Amino acid sequence: MKRIAEFTVEELCQQLPNVEVASSKDYEFANVFFTSLGFEDRSLAIPSRLSGLIERAFVFVPSTNQVDNKKNESELRSRLTQNGIAYKELSGQSADIDVAIERVIDSLSTITDIPLRCTVDISVMPSRFMIPLILRLIEINCELKILYAMARDYAPSIVEFQANIDSFCSASNETTEYGVEAIVPSIAHPGQHLDQLPACIILFPNFRKQRSLAVISEVDESLVGAKTQQVVWFLTKPLDSSYDWRLDATRAVNNIDESSLCQTVDSIDYRQTILHLEHVYLRKWRTHNISISPLGTKMQRLGVALFNYFRPSTRLIYAHPVKYNSSKWSNGVGETFVVNLGCTQDLRRKLIQVGSLRVMET
Repeated sequence: MKRIAEFTVEELCQQLPNVEVASSKDYEFANVFFTSLGFEDRSLAIPSRLSGLIERAFVFVPSTNQVDNKKNESELRSRLTQNGIAYKELSGQSADIDVAIERVIDSLSTITDIPLRCTVDISVMPSRFMIPLILRLIEINCELKILYAMARDYAPSIVEFQANIDSFCSASNETTEYGVEAIVPSIAHPGQHLDQLPACIILFPNFRKQRSLAVISEVDESLVGAKTQQVVWFLTKPLDSSYDWRLDATRAVNNIDESSLCQTVDSIDYRQTILHLEHVYLRKWRTHNISISPLGTKMQRLGVALFNYFRPSTRLIYAHPVKYNSSKWSNGVGETFVVNLGCTQDLRRKLIQVGSLRVMET
């Protein structure tokens, strides 16, 4: 007997690649390399291991922490300009990002080494550059690989948090970052909010609630501090169980109580992010305009990017701090992971299948 069945996100995630520990061959893959300058130690981790036949390297230079970032700038440039690699820096100004990415994509057409093999180092790459870059790379024909170096130690430590819990939970908390420079709805990925429906906001909160509150205020000021099911919190489940205390700490910092709508999402497996986003989407898309603010881990942001590709009705909103507190951020270099997304033609085919119908044998 035959039946009509819908291709689900659960099936998609079964077909997407695992997150694996990176091996030496993963650093020999690319002829095009994307990374970001940053003040963290892991800013140099992947560029220092690269080998092979890279022709071009593109480096995103953030507008935040320019003085702090200088400590890694010369070494990053030195490592990426060896052996005649063409090196180009990309502006960190928000208004220029989509234009800069488009120019980069256009320039790749002159590379004669086929197939085009692109590696994106997302270790310290801001979401406002990382997500539109990945979405644009998916649209061209290439082999695509994502590399991610974790930090060895993440701030704050449990000792620092417990000693300063009132400061972390205060409205003026500036322990890990300072201020909110701008809330920027994505120009390239604005969603399809055509009807006058109430808002639904999906937030990945961190240890400073000001950015999340600023996003809520930008979308619908009446939701700030409200007991509502229109705000969905995606809390991060740490990879290392010694950091599990951060779940309750994040709840405390962001005033997330038992009445709040929450999901606990793995920090590394990007497919869990996709699944949880889809579950919220299926409940909300008919009755709400959905916005996503990707303040979570880099791998969670990868999940957001892939989800937005097949659910373009969702709007992406970026929240920029004025400055990160570099003395209270991450230290060292931990494990490095890889997601081999492979041929983007195949990836596109898988992503756009979501929601399609097919005839199956029972």
